[in-house]
Amino acid sequence: MGLSTATGVLVTLLGVAAGGWMSNRSQSRAWSRSVLTDTSAALLQEQATTYMGLVRWRSKELERVDWAGWNAALARVQLVGPPSIVEAALKLDAAFWSIGTGIRENVDEVGWCQLRDEVELRRLEFVNAARRELSPSAASLHRLVGKSDRANQPDQQRP
Repeated sequence: MGLSTATGVLVTLLGVAAGGWMSNRSQSRAWSRSVLTDTSAALLQEQATTYMGLVRWRSKELERVDWAGWNAALARVQLVGPPSIVEAALKLDAAFWSIGTGIRENVDEVGWCQLRDEVELRRLEFVNAARRELSPSAASLHRLVGKSDRANQPDQQRP
């Protein structure tokens, strides 16, 4: 085999190896993105379920809140999420802890609205952290619900 043939074979093998490495890296990124999307969506779903459990606990419809789903979703975020998403999830968890304390202490309606607004703020921060991680060019959202600021008043009920 001549020098030019050996060089050609070597270049071809290097090209195949580089192509394989790039393909594997691309597949790994796609898998990571998919896992992060699913994990973030699961946390938001559990956030809604747990929040409704807290509302029902406050209104005495429940004796206690089942935290298993929330804790599992939070643990999954901690396993696969980058630090910015994990931190946002932990702030949302802290807001849940505050609501639980408020319910045990029979917080008044004004205090309840403040605790609820804190959960909504932390949820928005989590969504924006996930959006930035999944698509760095994604614009941040300014709200997640369509309610007006007037609806934040203690005497206003959600329709």
